[in-house]
Amino acid sequence: MPVAGATGKLYRLFTHLWEGAAGRQIVAGLLAIALFVLMFAFGQTYFGWSDTTGKVQMVMFISFILGCVAGFKSRG
Repeated sequence: MPVAGATGKLYRLFTHLWEGAAGRQIVAGLLAIALFVLMFAFGQTYFGWSDTTGKVQMVMFISFILGCVAGFKSRG
């Protein structure tokens, strides 16, 4: 159970980043990048797909890049 006066470094960093809409977007972006890296690195082992030629990883990388471009363009 958290202590009422918790002032750890990570707690302060997370609460500072979470403040406001821009902070939520940063945290969501970091989470998306972390999940992509984990899927890219360990997806074959975790889900058990056979990717001897690396095509699944190539498609994942291209979709990530296209998603970044689309997100950047939609911001205006």
